[in-house]
Amino acid sequence: MNLEQTQKQIGNYADQNYKYGFETLIESERSEKGLNEDTIKFISAKKREPQWMLDWRLKSFAKWKTMQDPTWANINFPKIDYQNIYYFSAPKGFENKPKYLDLNPGARSLHVSETQRALLLPQEVIQMPRDEQIILIESQPAIRSKKIFYFKEKMFTKRLKKKTKIPKQKPYEPLHRGKKDKNENADAQSDKTTIN
Repeated sequence: MNLEQTQKQIGNYADQNYKYGFETLIESERSEKGLNEDTIKFISAKKREPQWMLDWRLKSFAKWKTMQDPTWANINFPKIDYQNIYYFSAPKGFENKPKYLDLNPGARSLHVSETQRALLLPQEVIQMPRDEQIILIESQPAIRSKKIFYFKEKMFTKRLKKKTKIPKQKPYEPLHRGKKDKNENADAQSDKTTIN
């Protein structure tokens, strides 16, 4: 299956309604599509960030606009359309949420009885298997999950560029090597005769 067929198949799935009967309709508030200064100001206002943080984000955005997309070695990825993405989305009416739905517990002071044990203690992190990881998302509890090895996935390996064939080179052997070996043997023989 080539890339066009894969994209067509994914597009067909995306255009279908969810047919298994489960859907959660949550009224949400989101920014306009695309990344620009208005979007950054909107997100900063929603997060109630100080002015210095907004200034820093706008300065970073101006720098980002001058940068070029990276070119990846030995793999092809489609170009990202940054203007076709929603950069902020949050459910409406969360101002009066119950305490257990608090997405940013660090923003309020906790009583000793309300504090909870960390997801993992340092010694547990050290003992974690190599195929597991901890995912940290802002204002969310940590998530322990299995790692995805992208280089073992078929979707990834199909996109790899063909390997470049590197010709093998014979090791360098000087022409006078045989003569040198004979001379060394002769020297060794003469040393033996002088010792006796």
